[in-house]
Parts: sequence; structure tokens; C-alpha cells
Amino acid sequence: MSRELVALTQYAITHVSAVQTEYNFYVKKWERYLDLLADAHTAALERVQNRFKKIRQEQEEARRNVMMAMSVIGVAGAAWLGAGPRMRWTVACPQAQLS
Repeated sequence: MSRELVALTQYAITHVSAVQTEYNFYVKKWERYLDLLADAHTAALERVQNRFKKIRQEQEEARRNVMMAMSVIGVAGAAWLGAGPRMRWTVACPQAQLS
């Protein structure tokens, strides 16, 4: 083999090795970045899901409180509506006592 061919072959091997090393370095760098990105996405998703769970619990608690308030108001309203005709009947006919 001629000297130039040997030198050219050695030059090519050196530069291919350097390019391969640099390529592997950037591949590893991107892998670390994508792992970091995936971890951030997972953490954000978990926080959002926990917040939705808390909101659902608060809504359920508010629903129970509203149902209790409506039942108290409903009982008082029904008693008031039921007392209306009785009061009118008692005023119109005082001798008729309802028991």
C-alpha cells in the first residue's frame, strides 16, 4: 500500500471515530433530556389528577350540604304550606277544632 493511502485510511478512521464519539455524546444528552421531560410530564399529570380528585370530593361535600339545607327548608316550607289552610279553616269556623 502506498503511504498516502495509509495516511488517508488513518485520517478517515480517526475522524469517523471522532464523529461517532460526538454522535453518541449527543444521543446520551437527548436521552437524559427526554427522561427529564417524561418525569416532569408524569409529575404534572399526577398533580392535575390529585387536584381533580380534591375538586370531586369538595363537590360531593357541597352536594351533601345543599341536600341537608334543602331538606330543612323543605320541611319548614311544607309545614308552613300545610298550616295555611288549617289557619284559614280555624278562622272561618272557630267552633270546628281540628285535632
